[in-house]
Amino acid sequence: MIASLLINEGSKLLKEHSENPHQESCDFLSHILKISRDQLRLCSNKINLNESQIKLFFSYLSRRSLHEPLAYILNQEFFWEQKFYVDKRVLIPRPESEFLIEHLFKNISKPQKVLDLCCGSGVLGITSSMYFKNKLTILSDISYKALEVSQINSKKFKTHTSLIQTNLLNAFKNNSFDLILCNPPYVTKEHKKIMTKDVLNYEPHLALFSENKGLTHIFKIIQSATIILKESGKIYIEIGIHQLKDIQKFILNKRFKLINIINDFQNIPRILLLEKTNE
Repeated sequence: MIASLLINEGSKLLKEHSENPHQESCDFLSHILKISRDQLRLCSNKINLNESQIKLFFSYLSRRSLHEPLAYILNQEFFWEQKFYVDKRVLIPRPESEFLIEHLFKNISKPQKVLDLCCGSGVLGITSSMYFKNKLTILSDISYKALEVSQINSKKFKTHTSLIQTNLLNAFKNNSFDLILCNPPYVTKEHKKIMTKDVLNYEPHLALFSENKGLTHIFKIIQSATIILKESGKIYIEIGIHQLKDIQKFILNKRFKLINIINDFQNIPRILLLEKTNE
């Protein structure tokens, strides 16, 4: 069957289940054929797929029609122009987290010891390790299954990283790190009712939700980071909507000063840069 006909068929089948049915159909075929989307576009009227390829394509469509995320079906997601392995054991990396990396590379000189806390697939720690080529980057998560995915990506990109399973910062000694990168659970339980099925039914809730208006994990991390970071050490931490004011109040009597607030695509405060002080 010719690729262009399959794309049209896939677009029809995904129309009610996807915001971009044509694009996703192309992504499925590109993945199956191991060619780029541009190559597929140029040659879709000439490429014939065999029976096994057609069967695989329709199995992808079937899974997507049940709202399974594209990234889990293809076991890949791009982050900072690199293709990372992902599956249901970890959250899918979001474009908003790239704001953290962009600011990090522009504003932080080479750190020696870096911690990617609540690392999931490891995109933050691995991306920073490839850029800084620092002595040590540790990827840590409470989920052993998430660390298995981090290990896959660490091996893929051949980075100097170590993996540690721990509940937040419990396993680390005082004054251990120059820099912490963290995308913690910060979604409120009340937010469930407006979440899409793609997220709610497939992504790990352990990495999504936090109590106390979504602030429990963030507060625990900030509290412990004052001990774990070296003097003048810094932490980048991703936050949710409407959480900034509560966090600003929380750090008033902590050994941190707020250096920068980084907004996302919708101009919502999304990343905070905090620096440990001597006070």
